[in-house]
Amino acid sequence: MHSRFFLMLLLSSCFFFLSIDCWGQKERKLEDEFPTKKIDPRSGLTYKVQFYEGKDIDLMIKNKPKGTLYGNPCAIEATRSMGFQYAVQNSNMPGAMTEWERNWNNFKIKFRLFFTHSPFWKMVLKKRLRECGIKTGDRVG
Repeated sequence: MHSRFFLMLLLSSCFFFLSIDCWGQKERKLEDEFPTKKIDPRSGLTYKVQFYEGKDIDLMIKNKPKGTLYGNPCAIEATRSMGFQYAVQNSNMPGAMTEWERNWNNFKIKFRLFFTHSPFWKMVLKKRLRECGIKTGDRVG
């Protein structure tokens, strides 16, 4: 009789102490998960990056990251100084732009760059990306 009492007491105390962490969780804000102001998960799918020195940055969609130094901070800064940023998007993923939409989006960005940063904007950008790659070790020579 005493053993059953002690067994119930032991089991109930174990259950009590193990369930203390389950009583509640801290409320986490969605903004805590996204530390930068550039990403707003509630805004839906947009093709502009908000809040970069007071101006919008257009996204030039690429299927493959070849030649873009995607993820390199120096390269991102070089492209953002021209007013755009590369975004890699697999054409097979759901919700992806069709080929026509992607080409139209990229054409508008390239057309604007032609007039705002000279007809040789692509050569200037390639030179900057090459320098960024050499400086950060992504490319050799």
